[in-house]
Amino acid sequence: MTAARATALSCPRCGGRLPGVSSSALLDCPWCDSPLAVLADEVSVREAVRPVLGREEAIAATRSFWEGKKVPRSFLSDGSFEEPILVFVPFHERVQTLCLRPREGPVFVDRSSSAPAVRIPGVSLEKMDAASASGTAPREAFDATALQRRALVFDTTEEAPPVAATSGATLVEERAGLVWLPVWLVRRRYARNLYEAALDGRSGSVLQARAPMERSALLPEAVFFTFVFAFVFGMPLAWWGKLVYFYFQMHPIGGLILTVGTPGVIFWVLAFAWDRIRFRYEWTGDRLGVRREPVNRPGKTLPEKVSDGFFDAARWLNFTLEKTEKRS
Repeated sequence: MTAARATALSCPRCGGRLPGVSSSALLDCPWCDSPLAVLADEVSVREAVRPVLGREEAIAATRSFWEGKKVPRSFLSDGSFEEPILVFVPFHERVQTLCLRPREGPVFVDRSSSAPAVRIPGVSLEKMDAASASGTAPREAFDATALQRRALVFDTTEEAPPVAATSGATLVEERAGLVWLPVWLVRRRYARNLYEAALDGRSGSVLQARAPMERSALLPEAVFFTFVFAFVFGMPLAWWGKLVYFYFQMHPIGGLILTVGTPGVIFWVLAFAWDRIRFRYEWTGDRLGVRREPVNRPGKTLPEKVSDGFFDAARWLNFTLEKTEKRS
């Protein structure tokens, strides 16, 4: 990233020389600890937040995130991780001072918002709690050259999103700027696949992560639903006749619809079992939770198509019968 040209400044209180500042920033004097505000014309505030987690802490946080899940043990072994990568990603920050006008008198409140200023494939930056990560953290003037010595620094590529207006409030002041937050990328190659976890460099919370799932994890479900399908599909014809007779005893029209729809339920059970036998699953997680997702699964499998066909036929039959009853 190309940094703007730095300007040499001195502290107005002690006269000590300040580090080079290339944009507006809030910083403390390194000599007397006085809080200072550096304002550059037509340049927004550009600051950076240092990470709290180191390399070992990032790997430990990734490993603990998958503990308790059915992940292959070799996947989380000590020597299985590649060298983690520290990156600094920019976020738009905006603080609005609003004036509310209740009957008792005007009240001033601050409303802050943040949004990613760059997109990184595979990293859900919008899930990062940027306000918490940067709100109480010590900041420093953004210096791309200094940060690039230890990490990758991303340029801004996304415009700041518009802020929704608040009804009944008047905008008094708006302050906008950019802050670069640290993110750790922890990678692991397993069975010819690359798995990556993105962690908040301040709190260690996982923004996005993937991990393989043990093939035996879904085996009990697959066996159970396969048994259910085999049992129902293999029922004697006499039992099917009794079931159809029971349907028509409850309601003539409803019995016909249930007779057509019942095979759809049976094939839906087959589709459920087929998913757990045929396809490989992976864990995907973030700070909101962990989910399992199939790999290379088509939008509709053959059992699902057959099941949907029976359900569609039952719905069409129900619609036709209702339309006939209204005409009569």
